[in-house]
Amino acid sequence: MIEKIKKITEEQVQKLLYYGLAVLMFVLPVPQLFLPESDKAVGMQATILAISVFYFGFLLLTECLNNRFSLEKGKLPVKCIIGMVLVGVISVISAEDKMLALYGSELRGEGFFSLLAYYLIFIGASLLHKEEYHKRILHLFILLGVLVVILGVIQYTGIYVFGGRFPGMAYVPMRNPNFYGGFTVLFTGVGIGGFYSYHKELEVTHPFSRWNQIIWYVLVIMGYIGCICARSALVYAGLVMMLLMVLFLALVSERRKLFQFFVLAFGLVAVIYLFDLEKGGGVTAEIKTVGEQIKTEGSVFGNSVGSGRMLIWKQIVSLMPEYGVLGCGVEHLGSLWIEKWGYSFNGQYVDKAHNEYLNLWITEGFFALVIYLVFLFSLFIPGLKQFFGRKRKTAEHEKQDMISKIAFFAFFGYIAQAFFNISVIQVAPYFWMICGLLYCGKRSVNEETVDS
Repeated sequence: MIEKIKKITEEQVQKLLYYGLAVLMFVLPVPQLFLPESDKAVGMQATILAISVFYFGFLLLTECLNNRFSLEKGKLPVKCIIGMVLVGVISVISAEDKMLALYGSELRGEGFFSLLAYYLIFIGASLLHKEEYHKRILHLFILLGVLVVILGVIQYTGIYVFGGRFPGMAYVPMRNPNFYGGFTVLFTGVGIGGFYSYHKELEVTHPFSRWNQIIWYVLVIMGYIGCICARSALVYAGLVMMLLMVLFLALVSERRKLFQFFVLAFGLVAVIYLFDLEKGGGVTAEIKTVGEQIKTEGSVFGNSVGSGRMLIWKQIVSLMPEYGVLGCGVEHLGSLWIEKWGYSFNGQYVDKAHNEYLNLWITEGFFALVIYLVFLFSLFIPGLKQFFGRKRKTAEHEKQDMISKIAFFAFFGYIAQAFFNISVIQVAPYFWMICGLLYCGKRSVNEETVDS
């Protein structure tokens, strides 16, 4: 058996990785599209991710047996992944309900197997060496993003609403408006990255040579519209932080690109006016309501402020002396909350912290949070450095630059909105895929000898 695995060539592995990621990208949302009101869709998606664990795990094993994958110096993100797996195993062992920790709840399905799928999706995307495959993955993600935005507009305008859970809000095929917003932030980041990084003089060499700046801007506007259709204020965290990053990069590295910032900001203001304010101000009204709630209740920790997010955070922080080191167990926050404060909070079931970082801390412990933050910074710092005048040696490097810069903005927007959102199996796999593409560019930075 091992000998047969060793005969699998690198080219075959590359194709299998690409087709696996491509199929997963479009198959994962299908259950939510046809069963938007049923928890069975979550179980089906969890099953899809479980299958992907075996698929990408086999391909990783193939690369290891053929000595094409190792942990030499410079692979800090991969070492962090190994650390997160080990901490996750400890969290499962120490959890009160082992089956819940492994498979996740019926409502979320984000147990250890789903987390393991995320990690292997990252490894799979990062093992794609050919720029052609990177380009195709981004093309497919853009196609999926366009389709999701179109579905969002259909729901937002009432043409077809799929179900009655969230009238006047986009949520299919991501199950919830907040999750839909998280996905559209990723999609908008891809558009912003392409729009900002585009150089006409590189049109011959970069991987999107037929995609001029106007098309990138259209994708950005579509992303803005998708975010507004979710009617979720948290998406503004991702959008605003991405625009601030554009402003920062323009001021520090390329002053001539200040124009791009103003064009992007104008587009956002125009979309807010046309699609939000003209329909009663879904997102903007929510932000205004939060301000009024704080004034009325006299504190950001009021029951109604931001759907009670601040109060939820406060309550979870109060649990840290007992659970802050090892955590309460993967997917165990819901049962712990019921034990401490009862089933309902403002009429809703609390099983997530509504902050990805706080949720990771309370469920898997302090060390899991530290490792995850190191992982994010190990991608963020090299990703940011590529914007600061690094000289490239070949057209191939220029192509990878473009892909990496696009992935960087999507990555940055997602980790910003994650302060107010939760990790879910409907969206997180796409984020980890983007991380893998960003890491490909990060690795090329380490391997390249820069001309002085």
